Amino acid sequence: MLRLVSAARNRPLRVRAAGVVAHGAPRLGVKKSPFLCSYEAPRLSFSSDARGGSRSWGTLAVNDPVAWQEAVKPSLVTFLELKKHLMVPIAFVVPRGDEAWPRAAWGYPLGKHAAWLRKRWRDGGNFGLDPTQLDEMPFAWDWSQYRWDRFILPALRRFYELNGHSDVASEFRVPRASSEWPEHLWGQLLGRKVFNIRSRGDFAKQVEADKDELERIKFCHDSTLNDRNWREKVIPALRVFRQEFGHCNVSNAFRVPSHLPWPEAAWEMRLGNIVKEIRGGSVGGNQHKRELEELGFVWDFFEHEWTKRIRPALETFQRLKGHCRVPRSFVVPSDENWPIESWGLTIGTVVSSIRSQGTYSTQVSRDMARLEELGFVWDFYEHEWSERIRPALETFQRLKGHCRVPRSFVVPSDENWPKESWGLRIGTVVNGIRSQGYYSTQVSRDKARLEELGFVWDFFEHEWSERIMPALETFQRLKGHCRVPKIFVVPSDENWPKESWGLRIGTVVSSIRSQGNYSTQVSRDKTRLEELGFVWDFFEHEWSERIRPALETFQRLKGHCRVPRSFVVPSDENWPKESWGLRIGTVVGGIRSQGIYSTQVSRDKARLEELGFVWDFFEHEWSERIMPALETFHRLKGHCRVPRSFVVPSDENWPKESWGLRIGNVVGGIRSKGNYSTQVSRDKTLLEELGFLRETETMSFQALGRSVRSSRLAARHVVARAARSQVALAAARPSRAFSALQSAALQQRSFQRSQTLTVARTFSSVAAEAVPVPSMGDSISEGTVVEWLKAPGDFVEADEVVVVIETDKVSVDVRAPFSGVLEAQLAQIDENVLVGAPLFSVVKQAAGSAPAAAAAATATPAKEAAAPAGEDLETINVPSMGDSISEGTIVTILKNVGDYVRADEAVLIVETDKVSVDVNAPVSGKLTSVLAKLEDVVEVGSPLFVIDKAATAPAESATPAPTPAAAPAAATTEKAPVSPPTPSTPAKVAAATPSAPATGRYNRNETRVQMSALKMRASHRLKDTQNSAAMLSTFQECDLGNLIALRDELGETFEKAHGVKLGIMSSFLKASAQALQRIPAANSFIDMDAKEIVYNDFVDINVAVASERGVVMPVIRNVEKLSVVDIEKTLTTLGQQARDGTLALEDLAGGTFTVSNSGVNGALLSTSMLAAPQSAILGVHGVKMRPTVHAGKVVPRPMMFLSLTYDHRIIDGREGVTVLKSIAEAISDPRRLLLDM
Repeated sequence: MLRLVSAARNRPLRVRAAGVVAHGAPRLGVKKSPFLCSYEAPRLSFSSDARGGSRSWGTLAVNDPVAWQEAVKPSLVTFLELKKHLMVPIAFVVPRGDEAWPRAAWGYPLGKHAAWLRKRWRDGGNFGLDPTQLDEMPFAWDWSQYRWDRFILPALRRFYELNGHSDVASEFRVPRASSEWPEHLWGQLLGRKVFNIRSRGDFAKQVEADKDELERIKFCHDSTLNDRNWREKVIPALRVFRQEFGHCNVSNAFRVPSHLPWPEAAWEMRLGNIVKEIRGGSVGGNQHKRELEELGFVWDFFEHEWTKRIRPALETFQRLKGHCRVPRSFVVPSDENWPIESWGLTIGTVVSSIRSQGTYSTQVSRDMARLEELGFVWDFYEHEWSERIRPALETFQRLKGHCRVPRSFVVPSDENWPKESWGLRIGTVVNGIRSQGYYSTQVSRDKARLEELGFVWDFFEHEWSERIMPALETFQRLKGHCRVPKIFVVPSDENWPKESWGLRIGTVVSSIRSQGNYSTQVSRDKTRLEELGFVWDFFEHEWSERIRPALETFQRLKGHCRVPRSFVVPSDENWPKESWGLRIGTVVGGIRSQGIYSTQVSRDKARLEELGFVWDFFEHEWSERIMPALETFHRLKGHCRVPRSFVVPSDENWPKESWGLRIGNVVGGIRSKGNYSTQVSRDKTLLEELGFLRETETMSFQALGRSVRSSRLAARHVVARAARSQVALAAARPSRAFSALQSAALQQRSFQRSQTLTVARTFSSVAAEAVPVPSMGDSISEGTVVEWLKAPGDFVEADEVVVVIETDKVSVDVRAPFSGVLEAQLAQIDENVLVGAPLFSVVKQAAGSAPAAAAAATATPAKEAAAPAGEDLETINVPSMGDSISEGTIVTILKNVGDYVRADEAVLIVETDKVSVDVNAPVSGKLTSVLAKLEDVVEVGSPLFVIDKAATAPAESATPAPTPAAAPAAATTEKAPVSPPTPSTPAKVAAATPSAPATGRYNRNETRVQMSALKMRASHRLKDTQNSAAMLSTFQECDLGNLIALRDELGETFEKAHGVKLGIMSSFLKASAQALQRIPAANSFIDMDAKEIVYNDFVDINVAVASERGVVMPVIRNVEKLSVVDIEKTLTTLGQQARDGTLALEDLAGGTFTVSNSGVNGALLSTSMLAAPQSAILGVHGVKMRPTVHAGKVVPRPMMFLSLTYDHRIIDGREGVTVLKSIAEAISDPRRLLLDM
């Protein structure tokens, strides 16, 4: 119970003078109160028409004991529970409808009642109630005393218990939800209240009354606090500063670090602000002058900076560089060539402020003679123009023959150019002269000279007249039209104007249509453009001239308008010439599913319906083709068990609409994938009447599948001895261990596949063609089989996916090159396969001849046996293995001299440092000689082996075809339930091998697992990069506050306008592109073969995108030309493709720079590994709130560490730091991205 409650109880009640209304009177007048209000006493507490237990309060119930017990007292108790105090504001009314409050008190003016109680207490009047009832709660009779007793003094005591002192910082707030603090103190601004006690004298009466208690907790008033701070914080911090830095010249922004050897009492103290006040005389420096001078305290900051740091740095710069043109971004490096006092000085910023703002004016005036001796440049712009820019322009015109300087052009460092201009970004300067008026004084003065050089003042007019219009006229003359593809670039040959060579005219034309570029020139030359047939509305032209005529021709030739999705208009006379090569199937699919060409389709809808255009393709296929075919099948066959390979024949027994329909594939899709689910559900009764079976039908090739698996098991036993012998040989020669193991594995695979093909061909004499593993990119030599989509015996269509292979970069769908029956699977799931190795075999047959497959299998081929013998010999050379690979080593020879090899069968394997290549036979024949030995190094193009094309294939054993008499037996066995073939469990490449358990006190095991070839190859590449590149890393801190604020403010509007969310990564990519254009070395690579550095004039950035298989690094092309909107859309598209597994190899190949975002995994700081042949990689890390000096104040800001790892062979330290600093500055101030700064 608080002391003020006790005081209220013992306080005598004063008797009112004459004229004062007695207790119980109907009116209570309050003329002056702390709340500046007046009100009347009630006549009655509540009305009688209350509903649901609530009452309609008209006035205060100050003298009603029933109202006190039912409403007022429970409301005060509830207020205390919810607010943790009883300082009830006068305007507070118990809220209606809130079940947390007593229902009887809803709407009661509790604040006015509390004010009446306080006034009666101050006046010494009677409350009309037993005072002991108020003792049950800590009612706030005196607000000041109540705050002191309930909040401030308990908070000071608790602060002292936790910290050992009561020096509360002004910004301190009691933490919420803290178990160390009482709940009613949570959120209290204790620091602000303590500051007001010291500075304004708040709570003076309470401070005086509790002086002993405050002394116990060491509470300091203003004077004593300053003295103690000086002794315990300022002087010890200055001593450590001198000890750490060798001087006592404290900068204004310096803050005491929170670690040793700095005094713990001074941690996070703004020492720079205190030193500034000492120098200005506002803090007692005079009283402690001797103590400060002993520490070497610097009283005149500017004089000390000039004498000890700036002037020595300028003298050193002139001595080392030979001039005094200090770049604005230059920082004094920390090495022995520079004065130690100047290390880390931003001398470039200092020099710029001397020129533009007159800083250090006293020192500059005094030392002007010395500065002129050093060659200090007072007028930077005049010096740059006369000594660097104009000579560079004159040299450019002399060497190039014109003065059209590309924006990205940088003056090279060679003898043809003035040495003063080396490294000058003259392209950026020229663009600034045109668009922003840079160097206006110098340009006006030298205008005549610039015009003599052919300086282009209006870039757009020059581009239009000299390059774009001639290119359009030439395109129309050569192509016969003016429909320029978006990707078209003017080739560098004599048919085209030389001025236009390399012009991306397709991009220009697209921007004219969509963005209105070159609007002035287009309006002026509109007549000439129309003469050329320039297409203003591309979609209208495509529809009228190409798409609609193609649809009409399709209907005329085919008799219907069901255009297959893969259909392309052929280039023959039956079709309109304008439509040749048009992917009309893709267009029709887009019309149905995405609503493209909606304007034209709506206008010509009647004509499309006359052609029989199918709006709902699935409904039309079901009603007009599939259901009639199923009904006919049931009528002719007596059942509805449609074989998977069955195709509707083109004869009169079948509906004409269904001719050529692969009804077996359709039925399989209905059963396994739920295709045509809407139609199947609707027509379920009819399908059941036809006897449609949902069970998986048995296959005629089950015996083939079982024989293939048996052959593989036998092959493993046959090859095991050879593999063990090679491994034993490798053990004797550890340097070749990996190659020997790989050779043994490859020989085993080759033998298995040859045996599989032999067994498979015993079931069919129809020639089968092996389909090899396709190329998956320059740096990918093998992959892993992850899924078979077709089983042996299935009919596969041309371009249908058969198997899925995954690499460490991409998932590849391997498709059938032609239609036929899948004969054999030549690799198991989880098996690694090399590029070019046989993967599966297909018996080739036409789409409409599937029912005749069995008959074709019984025919005995005699063409090969009858082939005449010849003496044609063909020499096979070492194939090309990539642009940068000139030779390789023979690691495995798979065929012996005299063996018969088939076309596209691997003969030997050549391995390089990047890829392993199967060298296949281009033709079938007998291997007559091998021109190189195992482990020989062979060059690309050199002879490798010789094949006799005239040799005949050895005879193969064939199982005799069944006679017609055996047909009934076959029919009998057909009824027996037979399980479909299932792929056997794949054998692991290397099983996990547990080592022998340890003996002794600890019984622990270890497990060894053989590294996969993919992992081995990746490790080799990483180690090669580490061995070849001179990798160096630099770091920078970056403030993301402005960027995050921009995203929070405009993110919703951005998403509504562009359909994608505004993220942070797009800003990093844009900032990186700008930085790489300013520092071309960071966007280059070394060609070691040519001994050249290759500079890219484009910026292609690899960026990390999450997928189900992990993180992939697709490439965003030409980032320097993309806006933030374009980058966000591209990131969204790539992310969706990564999740769907539809990224193509082209999306992952290339890249000139990489952005690695390890912050998503929580990394605070890391260094990244270069991705060869790139020269730099940016590391983006986690965002953390850290105290930072912002606008002169220490505030929490979202900060991030950036890292740049670069190849020091190309990029020197200055360039690397400049790139990273440029990116950090652009992110910290997003306006730089807009202004290209």
